[in-house]
Amino acid sequence: MATYGSYVFYVTDNCYFNNNIFAIQVTNYPYTYSGGGCIFNNNIFTDGPYWPLPGTDFNTQWLVSPATIFVSQSGYSYNSTNDYHVQNSSIAHLYGTDNTDCGIYGTAVPYKQGGVPYNPHIKVSSIGTSTDSQGHLPLNIHVSAQGN
Repeated sequence: MATYGSYVFYVTDNCYFNNNIFAIQVTNYPYTYSGGGCIFNNNIFTDGPYWPLPGTDFNTQWLVSPATIFVSQSGYSYNSTNDYHVQNSSIAHLYGTDNTDCGIYGTAVPYKQGGVPYNPHIKVSSIGTSTDSQGHLPLNIHVSAQGN
């Protein structure tokens, strides 16, 4: 999530924030510059609460230490060496409205490492440019799908 200046939600209107983890450090600034009509449901914040949120809040957990949420995480910037899966002992574990973890590894279709989709996709294809003497076109296709 991008922020503008010190605001987390800068001019944010009519959005639905559900089952998120906001690993942020705002340092006592208000969360929003302007906006409203948003619904916040079952979210985890590592900072706050610094009001107002631009809308209605349900079941938000505030001031949760990142060290108690993620398997391994340091700082407040993305780092590819961190493991952002939710710890089984974390409040974010099974805290989502759909009884899955909050964050990108929750929901019925969680994020897959490398962004590889669940559905089958072509990994390798090699198609000849002409047919052989019997009219066959050389074709080699490898498909793959990532499991749950």
